[in-house]
Amino acid sequence: MWGFGGRFYWGKKREEDRTRQPNKGIVVVFAWMSSQDKHVKNYVDLYSSLGWDSLVCHSQFLNLFFPDKAAILALDVLNELVKELKRRPCPVVFVSFSGGPKACMYKALQIIDSKCESHGNLDKYQLVRRCLSGYIFDSTPVDFTSDLGTRFALDPSILKLSQPPKIATFIANAISSSLDALFLTKFESQRAEYWQTLYATVGMGAPYLILCSENDNLAPYQIICNFAQRLESLGADVKLVRWTSSPHVGHYRLHPDEYKSAVTDLLTKAMYVYSQRTQVSGSHNQTSEPLNHLREAVSSSNQYQSFHRIPLDLSDHFVVPGSVEYHEGQDVGSVHNATKERFIPRSTPPEVNAHGILGQILFDICVPKNVEDWDLRFMKVLVTGASGYLGGKLCDSLLRHGHSVRAFVRRTSDLSSIPIISDEVPLELAYGDVKDYPSLLAACSGCQAVFHAAALVEPWLPDPSKFISVNVGGLKNVIRASKETNSIEKIIYTSSFFALGSTDGYTADESQIHSAKFFCTEYEKSKAIADKIALEAAKEGVPIVLVYPGIIYGPGKVTAGNVLARMLIERFNGRLPGYVGYGNDMFSFSHVDDVVDGHISALDNGQPGQRYLLTGENASLVQVFDMAAAITNTKTPRFYIPLFVIEIYGWLSVLICRITGNFPLISPPVVSCLRHQWAYSCEKAKRELNYKPRSLTEGLEEVLSWLKNLGEHFFPKERNPTVEQVRWSISSKPVAGPVVMVKWWLLKVLRCGGCWRCFAVVVAGGARQWWSPELLRGGGRRSCSVVVAAGAVV
Repeated sequence: MWGFGGRFYWGKKREEDRTRQPNKGIVVVFAWMSSQDKHVKNYVDLYSSLGWDSLVCHSQFLNLFFPDKAAILALDVLNELVKELKRRPCPVVFVSFSGGPKACMYKALQIIDSKCESHGNLDKYQLVRRCLSGYIFDSTPVDFTSDLGTRFALDPSILKLSQPPKIATFIANAISSSLDALFLTKFESQRAEYWQTLYATVGMGAPYLILCSENDNLAPYQIICNFAQRLESLGADVKLVRWTSSPHVGHYRLHPDEYKSAVTDLLTKAMYVYSQRTQVSGSHNQTSEPLNHLREAVSSSNQYQSFHRIPLDLSDHFVVPGSVEYHEGQDVGSVHNATKERFIPRSTPPEVNAHGILGQILFDICVPKNVEDWDLRFMKVLVTGASGYLGGKLCDSLLRHGHSVRAFVRRTSDLSSIPIISDEVPLELAYGDVKDYPSLLAACSGCQAVFHAAALVEPWLPDPSKFISVNVGGLKNVIRASKETNSIEKIIYTSSFFALGSTDGYTADESQIHSAKFFCTEYEKSKAIADKIALEAAKEGVPIVLVYPGIIYGPGKVTAGNVLARMLIERFNGRLPGYVGYGNDMFSFSHVDDVVDGHISALDNGQPGQRYLLTGENASLVQVFDMAAAITNTKTPRFYIPLFVIEIYGWLSVLICRITGNFPLISPPVVSCLRHQWAYSCEKAKRELNYKPRSLTEGLEEVLSWLKNLGEHFFPKERNPTVEQVRWSISSKPVAGPVVMVKWWLLKVLRCGGCWRCFAVVVAGGARQWWSPELLRGGGRRSCSVVVAAGAVV
């Protein structure tokens, strides 16, 4: 089980039965890693009772991490399958359980699709491709991450225990961390290749049967549901069978009748696909035979050498489908039709910018000024979350477009990002809270549009219920207020890419729906819930347009929403000395000005009930740091910080946060996000909203220039504070007791270099509790010496 390679054998292949009645086809079973022959026997008997032979493959555990070993086993299995198909061609169905796809099947798919060039001539495996007519996924696909072995080893269904022993948990986590450190970037590269291979099977035109459970920890329902939805979006025929209470690879044991019925339907579809495919292949051969004779005659004739320039292949003149998809309620070949539509040239009508010079001239000429309500250019707009990073920029842009703005803010909000109020600026403040419905209803009065940008944007909070009350409750109040306020014509709701879920191995668009079964952060959970509420409201007639920015960055306030600027500050101040992870993550970065323009365009051109991704370039944090180093002409980080180290730091940060109340930059939920990919396409917004995102390099140049102008906050010019600065920065409140003394050392000394001299001063001198930012940016032993020199004060 724990080695390399594997074995295969024919489960049931009785020649005497085949002489009386030929088998209907062959089922290739890719079993789970801990399985034995007796475990698979029930499935072999099931397929045999339906008239299908079984070729069973058992893979070893380490094949999951060494693709070459999996490819060798896949070649052996395919060679055995080719021998049988050459003797008598028949339909083939691939059946996979648990980790079977990663341990062998996905390499077999690459081989028959001629994607494994390192294994020589693969033409003979095209016979398998022509016969492959269906797929069954039982408790799979399992997401391939560095902790897959840990989750597998500690699962109750494997240990036969309700709770794993602590020593087993410790050992498994240690092994997982070691694998993460040893394999470096291999995990995510193999993971992406694995998912891309599974999605590429759609091109073979075979139906899918996916069997899963909602309480399967090894194969979470969210991942399987996203897989099924993605296959359907690509045009595949997918049937998803879900049970609420069924263990991993235990569906047939608990639900034999439903399981057998679903398998019977899939095998019937596979036979239909194979028969249609062979019929098309037969007609293809009959049509091509005369042309083959003509081709031979032309090639053998010296008199008609010009014929060599005339295309005689069928592909030159005819569109002959290589396969016909089984269809039930949808057109045959829908995938090919969807692909062909992308190449149809469509003329784009000329557009006139309503806020340009020509637009203003046409408006002044064509619109009579003596008719009431004809001034359609300007609206009174309510902006919730106006004091935030995005909200402040949005208010400024709305004012520049000629709209009147009512900024909805709290009494305690920092209003520095909001434009200065004057008699010449049509901006007013409305105080309240999105959780307080009366204040929100009063703010909506008299407004024609609402930009709901208010949200609680934090990766972690001690009280997670705040995410629901603000992000979900706030949206409900906005929708309710719009129904009671007759003047609201459109709501632009600022959602988040997190509301769509992760995109591991592919790039998603607006059609992706979060399954809401697993969340990396409470913020993601609240946004996914709010997204469904917004879509339901749109179905009820609420004029709401949903926009989904990526990771917003750019000049402005350094808040929790401007996370990229915060990370760059930590990076160039030396507090983040290495790369975060190994570049396996993937995020979509959106410049704040592009996102604002997308919001304004959604007000003008967005259709109610539609979703628009306002994302940008997809990149990893490693790529971001490399771009930043190239732009600033500085050195790139010299090492990678493993995610498990960052996770440990995150837990320590959370612990310190509970003591001090200062929210950490890194927390365990952040690490959970880094273990996934979040790549999205904004083609729909480009097409319908004229959204034009800038490149990440262009945006970073602007951000880094802005940060550099902040002086020592970004590139500290004076790292060593003077004695006067030290005397000025010390608080008047003494440290009370050794607990606070240790807290001071953890928070302050570690941030300025971790020198023990500062700790000695604290112990000997009874240092004061709080220090100024100038001292915290000391960063070296000279600043520690200054503290010692100032011992009379400390």
